[in-house]
Amino acid sequence: MTGQREETTPPTVDDPAFLTAIVTEHFVLQTARSIGTGEATGRAGLYVATLSSGLVATGFASGKPYFAVFLGAVLIVVLALGLVTFLRLVEISREDLARLRDIRIVHHYYGTLSPAARGYFRDVDTDDISAVIETQYRRHSPWLILTSAASLVALNSVVLGTGLTGLASALAGGFRGWNVAVGVAGAVLCCWLALRFESRELNTRVQ
Repeated sequence: MTGQREETTPPTVDDPAFLTAIVTEHFVLQTARSIGTGEATGRAGLYVATLSSGLVATGFASGKPYFAVFLGAVLIVVLALGLVTFLRLVEISREDLARLRDIRIVHHYYGTLSPAARGYFRDVDTDDISAVIETQYRRHSPWLILTSAASLVALNSVVLGTGLTGLASALAGGFRGWNVAVGVAGAVLCCWLALRFESRELNTRVQ
């Protein structure tokens, strides 16, 4: 249902073909949301598993002659996977909002079936993202993104900060206190950019 919608006279209540089609569309949208949630859970789980496995493997390689090379390889793999996962999770969230918006459009039609139906299917401004989100009994807030799966993967910024600290130490010929400052600054900047990107994407009007 996402896309251009023309303002036309709605079908009459006694149109069984249309009612069957709209109920089927409702079922398809709910199923698509479930599939999206499953994909988001799987991708976030894969990233966390890769990160934890990398940390364990790094611990075993600690003190070995090839440790620096091994650590660099692990960081690159985790960072690349984290970036791809984060972008996909943000896209899944946008798709979920679009499907939720379309479900509210279906609910709006249900509310026109009879006077009593209006009490069960309240009308919502489907162009207002905040109103659509609040139909899930969650108050819309800028801080809501901190509970998303994409924000979980935003801890990839810590991995980046660790890599920057290691790189700064290598360039300086040894560990220095300011190396940590470089890593922390990089991690904070990366995390801020990630959350800002997610907030902008999710608060943009769903098309």
